[in-house]
Amino acid sequence: MCSQAVVKFTTSIYDMDALQKAASDYKSICDIEVSMPDSESADSSEQQYMICTLSNSRADMQLTVKEFCNYVIEQMNVRRT
Repeated sequence: MCSQAVVKFTTSIYDMDALQKAASDYKSICDIEVSMPDSESADSSEQQYMICTLSNSRADMQLTVKEFCNYVIEQMNVRRT
């Protein structure tokens, strides 16, 4: 069973507020760290992503990742309406 997963969200589509809200809402399901690559150490292609590191999931990690990604999309849609 996978204990950690990393998901990249492109900054041209997703916003940090939606990711942070989703991470906060998921805190009872798993630990999620939201970060941006360090601009000095990352190349320009990496700077276009926000990174979510999921760990310690109470459910199957693959399922948690899929559901989390869907929830982030839902948060983006809520913000646009």
